[in-house]
Amino acid sequence: MDAGRWLSGRGLSDRQLSGRLAHRQILKKTLGFEVVWVSAVFPRLAEQYRSVVHDLVMSLQALAKSLQNRGIAATCYICGDGRDGHGASFVANLDANHMVRFLVSDFGISWVESRDGHELVKLEGAEAIQELQRVAQVLQNPEAAGGSRAANLTSKPRGAFSRP
Repeated sequence: MDAGRWLSGRGLSDRQLSGRLAHRQILKKTLGFEVVWVSAVFPRLAEQYRSVVHDLVMSLQALAKSLQNRGIAATCYICGDGRDGHGASFVANLDANHMVRFLVSDFGISWVESRDGHELVKLEGAEAIQELQRVAQVLQNPEAAGGSRAANLTSKPRGAFSRP
């Protein structure tokens, strides 16, 4: 039996329906609430993810512009026509031969940090967003962080990034 028929109850025999109802009652008793399978859950999650991507694209554009105004080499390329926020590629040079790249799209989110052309660290998902936030704070206000950009960015060892 396919999952769609089981979840919807369409085309099930009386015996199958009573088994399904018994299963739901066991879940309700075990979990303390009734489990309701709603086919709208996945489209809603997809829409929420698209919204996160759109917000990140707009933030990356603003960050690139802000860094450029401060004399830091940074670019942000938008995927598609730019209105739908399908994704972006953000690149910033932190110091000589030290760069970061943040990619966001409908397919995922990643952060890559490189020095002298060698990948030092790669993060994905929430970790990539957190690292972007940390580096954006340091790049936008190095004096408040105490010292040069490069010193602030390398002061917190994490993974391969702690290499000299």
